Amino acid sequence: MAMAIMDDHGAMEFESKLESAIATVARVLHTTRHPKIANQVHHRYDDKFGLASWCTNISIASQLNCLSRLGLSQDHVTILQGWVEGGSSVSLRFRAEETCDFSCEVSREVDEPNKYKEEVRSRGRMSRTFFSSKVVTTITEYIWEFKAKWELCVVRGVGKVEGDVLVLSSTACEHNIKTSTKSSPRPEAVVPAKMAEVDITWLISQLLSQDGPIPSDNEGAPSNVASKVASKVPAFTIDRASPACKTPRRNPEVENALGYFIRFRAWSQDVCSYFFNNLFNIQRAPGQNMAALSSLGTVFVPTVPLFEEGHDPTVGWTEGQGPADLAHDGTSVIATLGAPSSPNPLSAEVVGGETSVCLGSADANAFLSEEYRSMSVKLSDVAQTLPSDDSLITKSNGSVCVVLRHCMKVCAAMGESLNFIEQMLRKQLVDAIGKHVTPHDFSEYMVYHNRKLFHGDYAPRPFSYGVRRTANHSPEGTLSILSRQSSSAIAEPIMTLVSRGETVATPPMTFPISAAANVTFNGERYLHAHLLHTFSGTSASTLEISAQARQFSSMMVMVGTISSASSFEPKYAAIVQNKDELTIPLELSTIPTPKEFKEAVVSISPKQQAFAKMFRSMQLASTLFGVVVVQIKPALEQILNLPPDSLTKELRLTQDLMELFIEYQIPTDLLKYDTEPAGGGGGDGGGGGESAVAAVKGHVAAIRGMIDKAKKKEIEEARAKKELEMLNTRRSTIQASYSMRRNSELDSDSDECDEEEEEYLDEGEVEILPTSAYCDVEDVRDDGEEADFFGGGLGNAMEKMDVMEAKMGGNDIVVNKEAAAPLNSTDLPTPAGGEPASSKLVSSTAAPVDGPAATGASMGAKAVVARDYTKVPNQLNAQFESLDEDNCLRPTIVKPGDLWIKKAQASLLAARTTQHIDGDAQKVEKDKAFALLDAITKSGALPLDHAQLHVVVAATHAFEKSVTETVIQDNMSPIEKAERSTLILAKTVHERATAELISPTQLERVVGTSPGLFLEEGR
Repeated sequence: MAMAIMDDHGAMEFESKLESAIATVARVLHTTRHPKIANQVHHRYDDKFGLASWCTNISIASQLNCLSRLGLSQDHVTILQGWVEGGSSVSLRFRAEETCDFSCEVSREVDEPNKYKEEVRSRGRMSRTFFSSKVVTTITEYIWEFKAKWELCVVRGVGKVEGDVLVLSSTACEHNIKTSTKSSPRPEAVVPAKMAEVDITWLISQLLSQDGPIPSDNEGAPSNVASKVASKVPAFTIDRASPACKTPRRNPEVENALGYFIRFRAWSQDVCSYFFNNLFNIQRAPGQNMAALSSLGTVFVPTVPLFEEGHDPTVGWTEGQGPADLAHDGTSVIATLGAPSSPNPLSAEVVGGETSVCLGSADANAFLSEEYRSMSVKLSDVAQTLPSDDSLITKSNGSVCVVLRHCMKVCAAMGESLNFIEQMLRKQLVDAIGKHVTPHDFSEYMVYHNRKLFHGDYAPRPFSYGVRRTANHSPEGTLSILSRQSSSAIAEPIMTLVSRGETVATPPMTFPISAAANVTFNGERYLHAHLLHTFSGTSASTLEISAQARQFSSMMVMVGTISSASSFEPKYAAIVQNKDELTIPLELSTIPTPKEFKEAVVSISPKQQAFAKMFRSMQLASTLFGVVVVQIKPALEQILNLPPDSLTKELRLTQDLMELFIEYQIPTDLLKYDTEPAGGGGGDGGGGGESAVAAVKGHVAAIRGMIDKAKKKEIEEARAKKELEMLNTRRSTIQASYSMRRNSELDSDSDECDEEEEEYLDEGEVEILPTSAYCDVEDVRDDGEEADFFGGGLGNAMEKMDVMEAKMGGNDIVVNKEAAAPLNSTDLPTPAGGEPASSKLVSSTAAPVDGPAATGASMGAKAVVARDYTKVPNQLNAQFESLDEDNCLRPTIVKPGDLWIKKAQASLLAARTTQHIDGDAQKVEKDKAFALLDAITKSGALPLDHAQLHVVVAATHAFEKSVTETVIQDNMSPIEKAERSTLILAKTVHERATAELISPTQLERVVGTSPGLFLEEGR
């Protein structure tokens, strides 16, 4: 029997079944009675508990009465009650045995239906004689005697002694099987052929004796008092005071009842399968009527979830109503529902002036009576259809199948009725809200809820930050962490609990850009905590880092981990500029809750525990990741000795500087503005004004001129080399042609040969190549025209090529030595009023500089202790363990995904392009970013003052069910649970007492719903 959640379609199908049952109910009850399906009657929440108990009790009575058809008597039940009270379990056991023995061999003759006629004529006289013949086949058949016997008994415990087994019924049957070969169609003996057992301890434990106490007889013999007991009364109740009781459907008592009915239905199906698929198949013949066994539509199922308004459940009950009134065919039923005064949950209840709309005991007994009557009619039909002999398909075997199949229908109706009650709750909740609440709807509500819950200073904020120098400056771009519910949904910034560090009092942090260089950075520090929610069948929202730069703006983004209180470990880095949009997906994975971890390691060895704890410490550290954003323009101004904001409007200069630093790795000393202090001597001064920018522009122009000149020469070299290769090829062709002509005309006059050579060249078979790429200056005229390289005939051409090859050293081209030589002092630009820039040329990997920038002591003489972000995961882990009552808060590991997306626009009029950045491309982006960092910090000698550090930690509240089922099945508000988890995070992030975080208007309510958050605070 499927006990799955009933959806709207399943509820409609069940209601259609109930409509036909209501027609029978109308005939059973008085004409003035009009019960309806429960969801069509106005009722209270308590009525649903009464309906659950009513359906369970009537199902118990129905099953006992059905078992009475299989041999269970009231005396048997009394004995079973004694066994259960004595602490023994009781099982219902079906056991079958089969044998197949050879009986005899039978031969018979079978005439062929066709006859043959033969005519014979004699010669003397004209006479004819006719003979007829036919074919007779002898068939030998082998008769096998198949015997089967089964018994149904009740067993105490394992049935180790004879008194522990009570046989309810048994049958022996046989059938002769014919085969054409002497080979047994069945095994000679199968013992047992079928063994099926089901525990019915729960069923017996729910019974009370209506007329007195339950007699106890541990010896197994029927008690003398048993015969005086009129009937057994089901006494199933739901303990609503138990903390485990959540809803009419979700409580320990109903769960135990459903578990029993599921097991009994499976047992009944197993036994019926033995009869239909095994025994009956041996004897079944074509055309045999088996409809009486398969159709049970006429048998009434009493388990129907009905309500009735305006009817007192006690009306209709008369004293003495019991099994005698429900007797049919001289046999009484075992179980009925007791009078309202008995210990029965179906008694009338008045709450708030309203009477329960549940049906009463008298109605239940009327339903049981109709069930008993309709079952008797059905068994009578079976008796008339099937024989009563000792064959296989008989009345006794068929009756067992009919009864057990009806039990299966009652079990199914029991489960469907209880699920229908829960579906009523579900539909009422949806009707109240107007929709099915999705995880996205729940997340949206929690944003709204947290705005009311928290004090303004501590309320969650969207993770979207402008990257700007000061409030008076326009942002260079934005940094956001976005949440996306699906691939097609619009991404929105996540809400985080934010703790901002004091910028002035925060000591600097460092991060490495190479094995020999660490960069120090200052600026704003943020600690973010984000709570995700997951529900059954859904995953958490996908998160992504989004860095967007404005036009003519630039910034650097680094993603990594926090390795210590003063160090950041960048794993990835990229430069974002000029309307670039970089998207880095974040991969989320949860680890066990603190309580789950402790429960898992409690029973392993100390060494195994140590290993698990070390690995978990690494996992907790991975829940913390950081994002650093560096503004590039302020760092360029600092390294180039330019006044603040000097590059704000110098867009082309900024782009040229970044290109020189990244692509060509030009040392910053070649480009910075140098001033000479008063008193002479070299040194760096605090330049300012337009002259400083102009000087830097001059340096950039000079360096770019040199780069362009070097590029041009490289192009010329490549062209000269290519043309020389073409010239050598053509020279080989000319030499070969010339030799062939000389050999073929040895007797010709030399002058004639010269004329032919000139004619050959004049015909255009040899292309005269331009010479500017590979001739010396003297080979090119001043007016730019090409020299007559082939002037004077083929001989002169060959001679010139030899001379040129000698000049060029064979196939290797040698350019002007001045162009090929490395940069020297005469090639470098000379700043106005200063010495050549080469005098200050330094390596891009300068040695570490001792001083405030390197030691981080620039914050002043007073030592400042910054918050150690690496301790946050352990602090949260401890809070989860002590305050998470539901054990649902899971630390969440967040790390960048493997495939990034970068949208860029090459120029103002170009279309935006999308680039997917994988591992190799990510390495290229990181190298570019670190090359720029190396330049603008002098390999870590200068600090970065304009930077933002965002430290993010995440946790996931994992609900085991969907949003609706959490409310319906657990009778719990997920809002309160998520609220408590959010407060646990906020308490750790802000390092404040819970009462300080909450709005005064919400404090009293939160103390009532989550008192554990305030125990240590004395509230």
